[in-house]
Amino acid sequence: MFALFSPSEGKSSGGTGAFEDVREKLPGGWEIRSGFAEVYEQILQEGSEEQKKKLTGWIDVSKIDALPSALRSAPVRMALERYTGVGYQYLDVATLSDPQRVFLSEQVLIFSNLLGPVRGGDLIPEYKAKTLPLHSGAAIARHYRQHTSRMLDKIIDPDPVLDLRAGAFKGFYEPKGEVIEYRFLKEGKSVNHWSKAYRGLVLRAFAQNRPSSVQEMIELEIPGLNRVDVQAGGNKTLITCEAQ
Repeated sequence: MFALFSPSEGKSSGGTGAFEDVREKLPGGWEIRSGFAEVYEQILQEGSEEQKKKLTGWIDVSKIDALPSALRSAPVRMALERYTGVGYQYLDVATLSDPQRVFLSEQVLIFSNLLGPVRGGDLIPEYKAKTLPLHSGAAIARHYRQHTSRMLDKIIDPDPVLDLRAGAFKGFYEPKGEVIEYRFLKEGKSVNHWSKAYRGLVLRAFAQNRPSSVQEMIELEIPGLNRVDVQAGGNKTLITCEAQ
């Protein structure tokens, strides 16, 4: 089974090596990503302060200037360790066992708004791209959907997919086979803000138990979440959990 996950705005700094030595190993290669990367680098290297703030969503220019402005020479780190947002804090990959981390590095696909789909174990640089001029989020998602869907189908098929992506990243790829999604409740009401944390808990349980079927995922006990409903229709299974 594969899991689809969102990136996060928070990212760790540093790493080792250089991105140009590993970037061709990303799913689908580098060429499909190079255009977005060129726009990103051009703004960081030559753009005005206002352009840099709009690109990154940051106000502190000194913080922006500390980002690697040339991705090709930037140090890299495994994607699962590069992202540090709420979902990744609750995943807490550092405390998983070696076999569990290896499983996630191979079975998780993360959909970056700059780099497109990357495996959990792919080596990526630090970046901060909240918006790209001339490329709306929809246009970026459409580009990667057109250029990577067939390749992702070949990687995933015939395995079921655990789709833990936020809505903004679902346009990057639509799984063709069985899909499992989650809905989270707190005191009977749908959760928005804390959903990132709960997705992290589900992904952690996924790593620890390594389910291979929809039924195994349905039966999975997830610390902090109680399963209250399961609905199946077509190729989709929706599991509803109440947060403890």
